[in-house]
Amino acid sequence: MATVHYGKSARSCGQGQRRHAKEAVMIIHMSDGPSVDTAKELGSEERHIVQKLFAWTAMVKSVARFRELKKKAMVDGWNNSGPVRESRALSRIADDLEARIRQRLKD
Repeated sequence: MATVHYGKSARSCGQGQRRHAKEAVMIIHMSDGPSVDTAKELGSEERHIVQKLFAWTAMVKSVARFRELKKKAMVDGWNNSGPVRESRALSRIADDLEARIRQRLKD
């Protein structure tokens, strides 16, 4: 199942310059292998949706309901900004969270 690592990292900001302030990062370790670095692999809209997905993973009573909520979030976007295109990284995270839901409901 997906596990999450939180930390802080200085981010690059064009032509090798570094920001002085450190920004929070979230690395999601997937059960099937490679991790997802949300700062590098997801846009801000997708990161917002991932936060919702993690919350819903603990609350939904079925995978079907999780998929409904995810679909609505993808259509609505961040703060009703409009549709968000699902990247491969977001798809992998959602699949991993669905497996977590199935395991939770099984137990």
